[in-house]
Amino acid sequence: MKRSLAVLGLITIITLLAPWLAPADPLQTDPINALQPPGHDHLLGTDSLGRDVLSRALYGGQRTLLITATATIITAIVGLPLGLATGLSGGWRTSLLVAVTNALLAFPSLLLALVMLTLLGVGAAPLAVATGLAQAGAYARVVYAAVVAIRSTQFIEAAYALGASRRRVLLFHILPNIQPALLAYTGITFSYNLLNSAALSFLGLGGEPGIPDWGVMLAEGRAALRAAPWISLVPGLAITITVSAVHHLARVWEQSWRR
Repeated sequence: MKRSLAVLGLITIITLLAPWLAPADPLQTDPINALQPPGHDHLLGTDSLGRDVLSRALYGGQRTLLITATATIITAIVGLPLGLATGLSGGWRTSLLVAVTNALLAFPSLLLALVMLTLLGVGAAPLAVATGLAQAGAYARVVYAAVVAIRSTQFIEAAYALGASRRRVLLFHILPNIQPALLAYTGITFSYNLLNSAALSFLGLGGEPGIPDWGVMLAEGRAALRAAPWISLVPGLAITITVSAVHHLARVWEQSWRR
């Protein structure tokens, strides 16, 4: 767990310090030095337009992680209240809310995000909103399952018997006990949002062409994959390492909840 936290912390710090750590302007082209392999002048090489890959990876990570974090917050803001309302209410309200979440789960999240993005337009903000809302149904379903699993336990029934209101039971008994499960699935949601936002950027729906972004860099390196594999390798490794570290943390949190 400490190693995963250290990796995530290092990636976050490096991307935040991109303006000071980047050796060159990520948008500055240099056709004479195009497709240069990693070396002294360019530590991670250059792309097909002569732009420094290290600089673009640093600035691209800043943009990609910001979009992913925003999307995850949107997912939690929408999914958490919906899941709590579904788990605590009864009768036709529960049936209606379950039907809504099931309808959202019937479609792949990437397809939902793609549909919403075509309606909202391209750009960083629409990408974050579309990606976040696409995961809200799955998040609500997990919250609902966690609430249902704990609401019938004896200490919850005892709290109601002692005269505790539903709000007090929710704030002081249910939420603290489902917190590990929520943290674990929030980590998984972050990973899904990262992959989906990178995929949509890869398709050219993340904003202006050429803007530093891990998904955009993957798309740019596709044409020169054999001649210059480092263009796609750098953002690909960055995405893989980030997702792996977040998944490891989510697994640890899930195990702690089961104990």
